[in-house]
Amino acid sequence: MVTAIPAVRETHHAVSVNLEDGLAIVDVELTFASRARHPAEMKYRLQLPEGAALASLRACISDRCREGLALGDAGRKAYDDALRARGDDGDATPIAAAEHVRD
Repeated sequence: MVTAIPAVRETHHAVSVNLEDGLAIVDVELTFASRARHPAEMKYRLQLPEGAALASLRACISDRCREGLALGDAGRKAYDDALRARGDDGDATPIAAAEHVRD
């Protein structure tokens, strides 16, 4: 669900699913445009199925992107588990944050 001023609209939505080492890695790509005369803030709320965890977030404005990990232990654990399953024990440092929200 998107919350923003009326001048902000979703212009693109794509979803891909990859099955890796018993995990379903779901990538959701959304593009938004604003016709506002001033910078516009928006919030995006993604509902997850039971047992799913948000592992990371990438937000871009033009060509500037920020990457982050989900807040809380559940998101970090899911991310670390996925790295270990692929044989990568490197530790990522978040530079942005995503909230894991469930209704």
